[in-house]
Amino acid sequence: MFKSYLKRIYGFIIFHFMWLFPIKKEKVFFSCFSGKRYGDNPKYISQRLAKEYPNIKQIWTYRYTPFNDLDKNIVQVKWLSFAMIYHIATSKIWVDSHIKPEWVYKRKKQFYIETWHGGLGFKKIGLDAEEKISDVEIARMKRNSKMVDIMLSNADWTTNVYRKAFGYKGEILKIGFPKSDYLLNNTNFMKENVRRHYKLSSDTKIAFYAPTMRDNPTIETFNIDHKKVLETLKNKFGGKWIFMVRLHPVNENFQEKLFYDGSLNGMEYSDMQELIGACDIYISDYSGSIFDAALISKPIFIFANDQLSYEAERGLYMSISELPFPVAANSIELCNNIINIDLEKYNNEVLEYFDSVALEENGKSTDEIIKKIINKIKEK
Repeated sequence: MFKSYLKRIYGFIIFHFMWLFPIKKEKVFFSCFSGKRYGDNPKYISQRLAKEYPNIKQIWTYRYTPFNDLDKNIVQVKWLSFAMIYHIATSKIWVDSHIKPEWVYKRKKQFYIETWHGGLGFKKIGLDAEEKISDVEIARMKRNSKMVDIMLSNADWTTNVYRKAFGYKGEILKIGFPKSDYLLNNTNFMKENVRRHYKLSSDTKIAFYAPTMRDNPTIETFNIDHKKVLETLKNKFGGKWIFMVRLHPVNENFQEKLFYDGSLNGMEYSDMQELIGACDIYISDYSGSIFDAALISKPIFIFANDQLSYEAERGLYMSISELPFPVAANSIELCNNIINIDLEKYNNEVLEYFDSVALEENGKSTDEIIKKIINKIKEK
């Protein structure tokens, strides 16, 4: 708690010094996962902005090393550097996928777009998980909500969660997510890109396994009999199949231990959305990414051998048993689910689920956000 107070004092002093410099109207500051990634919704907003409005200055912050796949005209600044603080303090627009640190202060004429990194999802967040997170984190979320000008949502369900979990009373645009736009509008490109990267033939099918993070995982948590799964897929759907694995970055130390013989390492590919778009079936667990995959009609199979302990530990909004995706607790059940799936029935059940949460994803949310940014920049 004491360190948090020191950071706020430091932030107050440094930020107010930076306020001596004027806000630059044609400057947008981007951050994703507190500088740890170039991805999620901010990435796709940034890419469109660079393409259509190259004269608008973009700033991205990075935590460890500069990102290597940004547009050449984008300025990169290191997390916590004076350059980062200067650009946050003088950028007209902020775009973020997470909450701001406690030492960040917004000026009156700045505009904060909070895209979040969720949408439909399992894990409770913010005030809904108050007993699971620290008082400092709760205070940060409440403070961040007061600074935000608009949030993005893709469903009535999502909007209701954001209102309650963040105590957010501002504007919410239920227009879908830019990361979903990318999936909906670029599927063929993704398939070609990923297969080119991994040197796969165009007719090779990918079974993509991407579990969410665990606080205390073991080898058994992620252990799938991938050879049996590939054999089952070949018998069910025909063709050539290969297995791909991508663990959550928090658990990446398990990647080598679980790097199944002959499988592809999904960690080496920078864009998770492209891997989802390129795969032919998607295997996951409690990850919100399953809803991204479902959006583009991928067959989804849930592999979760720790369901009871995970639900008790994390606190969930929904149980995996309530969803239209077949659930397995072991490899045998997973293979049986693949054998028994009726794709027509499955797809109808997915559409019914999306209707039940009032999903809004039409592939055009990025257009709306760019318009918002440009209108704010042009404001007097």
